[in-house]
Amino acid sequence: SGSVAILAQGYARAAVSAKSSPLLVAIERAFAATACMASRLRASAWALLCLQPLAVASLEYQELYYNQPVDHFNPTSHKRWQHRYLLNNESWDGHGAREGGCRGPVLLYTGNEGNVEVFWEFNGLMKETLAPFLGALLVFPEQRFYGKSLPFGENSQRPENLAYLTTSQVLEDYAELIYHLKATLPGAANCPVVAFGGSYGGTLAALL
Repeated sequence: SGSVAILAQGYARAAVSAKSSPLLVAIERAFAATACMASRLRASAWALLCLQPLAVASLEYQELYYNQPVDHFNPTSHKRWQHRYLLNNESWDGHGAREGGCRGPVLLYTGNEGNVEVFWEFNGLMKETLAPFLGALLVFPEQRFYGKSLPFGENSQRPENLAYLTTSQVLEDYAELIYHLKATLPGAANCPVVAFGGSYGGTLAALL
């Protein structure tokens, strides 16, 4: 559950000196939030209580959709669904450019069990500190079967359909979205992707 703090700290140390870094305060707050994540509250309550210290004025985002396979592990199945993700490229302006034509790193929040807008709203560390400092693209995919990401629409909660709500399917959703973005966004093909998450989402970030 501490992946957000560990990843943020590691990436910050690689990017800047630990002394007098503008990231240090944010990282300390991330560790405090991580301790709160251990309470294992459900999605909305977890975000409100644990990420409250990181909340900042809302940053605008684009609400986009990607046509995902329902079953990533069945090559004979051609069923698809609309996977929602939030994207912000305001800081992805080239000042974080890297070799190979990379415009800047991609920061990916591995959405967990809830509406992704809630996690966006209360993630000041990524939006207000890391993205501007690193010149990064922000991508917040929503987990399947939550929010607007419903593979079977209003029938998504039926037991036979919930068989497709697994960690393996979720990880494949995120991996396929990353491949899609790298293939379609100019300047993204050779960019590093850093995954962030908290609680179950932190596990997803570590596994990804």
